[in-house]
Amino acid sequence: MKPKMPPAHTKQEILRLASDPTTPAETLTQLAESSGAAVCYQLAINPNTPEPSLRQLWVSHPLAALENPILAYRALTTSDRFHKLLPGEVKLALYDALRRENRHQELEAYLPEDDRCKWLIYHQDTKDAAKLPSDLLDSIHRHLATDSSVEVRMAMLDRLPTKKLHLFATDPDIDVRKRLASKTQYRYYYDDSIGMYDTSIDILCRDPDESVRAIVAATTSLTASAHETLAGDSSFAVKEILASEGGCRNLSEVGWRMLVSNGDSLCLSVASNRACPESVRLDLTGHPEAEVRAEAWAMFDFKTSILADKLAEKLETLLCDPFLEADRSVLAGNGPW
Repeated sequence: MKPKMPPAHTKQEILRLASDPTTPAETLTQLAESSGAAVCYQLAINPNTPEPSLRQLWVSHPLAALENPILAYRALTTSDRFHKLLPGEVKLALYDALRRENRHQELEAYLPEDDRCKWLIYHQDTKDAAKLPSDLLDSIHRHLATDSSVEVRMAMLDRLPTKKLHLFATDPDIDVRKRLASKTQYRYYYDDSIGMYDTSIDILCRDPDESVRAIVAATTSLTASAHETLAGDSSFAVKEILASEGGCRNLSEVGWRMLVSNGDSLCLSVASNRACPESVRLDLTGHPEAEVRAEAWAMFDFKTSILADKLAEKLETLLCDPFLEADRSVLAGNGPW
């Protein structure tokens, strides 16, 4: 049975009990279970409040942890740094509170960069984060993605939820943006939630640095808008990578046709790209350059063809033209016969 609360008929009396370090621990625990914000804040800075209650109170009132003398006492007696004395969920909540108030010097003093770089990496971190309200955790993720330390931001690229990756797409550090571009490029093959990366890629494909756009251009599951943006890129090198390695998830032809209108070398690259839409590849079988035509026929997949009429027309032209003997030789090596 829980001990009964001592009579306290006024708000001032309850506040006095909550702030008084001589108040019995059982009374402080009871107050923590049923009091409002002002009382809970007093409980959070009271060194006599029991540890289980303090952990919960510091999540909802994290700045109070800085005022509670119990932490200073423990730091003095154990020689541990302040951040090592805080439970994981409290550190995250305190970080968010300090970021909200732009108290950057205190943040670095209490939660140094070397510690922040290690957050969210272990299973226990995941369990700690699960103790936080979803809106608070969302805010923590946003703040970690925009941390003042590039080392912290780089570390968080591998740990934050996929839906938060777009926050790194405008990072001031080019290495962070290049790392994000590489992550979205390769994760497309393995993630069930491909669309989660679309926002990041739609930003990165317009990045001011050519090297970032070049990495994005090699992605095989671009949205139609990103593919078209890169196909119109001012850099020929970006377009070359897109033509030879990139791909469009919904098989839109617009970007591909923009590429083939940019000269024979890009036509050859498009013809060699397995992601090239069938209609575009069939058109390239009629290209003026023999090398482009040969590559288009060599890469044509007869087993998956869905354009029977257009294919039949191209084959008829190929078989009837006496000047296309070299093309017929390529076809003979690739056809289903």
